[in-house]
Amino acid sequence: MKKIWSLIIFSLCFFGISTVKADSIYYTNSHNVSFTKEQYDYFTAMFHEGYQENITQEMFDQYEKDIMNPDLVESNIYVEYLPPSTRASSVTTTAKSLKISKSTGTQCFVGVSLTWKATPTIKSYDVMGAYLKNVTLKGTPFTNVISDNGSFTANDIKKLSNGFGVSIKLPNDSGIYIDQAYRTTLGGTVYAAYEHAMNNVSFSDSQNYTIGIAGQGNVFDFASSVWGKYDQMEGVSATC
Repeated sequence: MKKIWSLIIFSLCFFGISTVKADSIYYTNSHNVSFTKEQYDYFTAMFHEGYQENITQEMFDQYEKDIMNPDLVESNIYVEYLPPSTRASSVTTTAKSLKISKSTGTQCFVGVSLTWKATPTIKSYDVMGAYLKNVTLKGTPFTNVISDNGSFTANDIKKLSNGFGVSIKLPNDSGIYIDQAYRTTLGGTVYAAYEHAMNNVSFSDSQNYTIGIAGQGNVFDFASSVWGKYDQMEGVSATC
């Protein structure tokens, strides 16, 4: 009975957001997507306060499909999938900050957020992704780019056996946040990085790398002809 009740609670909280009861709604954004208090707090912990405002129904449906997948449903997930089990680490420079968070159940849900504290001068192809040590990617990473003029999904993904990277053409405005979410298996470490192009680079240059601990941010081992074009920002990591 206890297991069945936990499954019911989890399903109500994370599946079919359109069925959230009116008296349990904590926040409704401008896209008419409603959140319970638990859902709202979860997205704040995994990404940042205000992230909820940019979630469209399509985005939330993709989280349900790719992140909040039914194969995660276990009797203990409701407790483990929400804060305070979420853990975060971060690195900050004068221009930007990078944070990684994770929440574990039968798999590991990883959220990585890059916040531009100042408007970048060069707006070319930046790269965001992860080196996966002793864990395996499940599904496809979801990368959302938010700025003052709106948001879009970055889909130019390069997958390798030990990780992945996404090439992101920065929008030509300010107030930029970049959020990335994905699932992995358990039992290893996720090293995440965001590398900013300091010169205008081609798309092919932005994908000219292998992945490993010796790379920029412990992730992107760019070709020698490309290495100096990126800023070598320190990365972050989480144990899954």
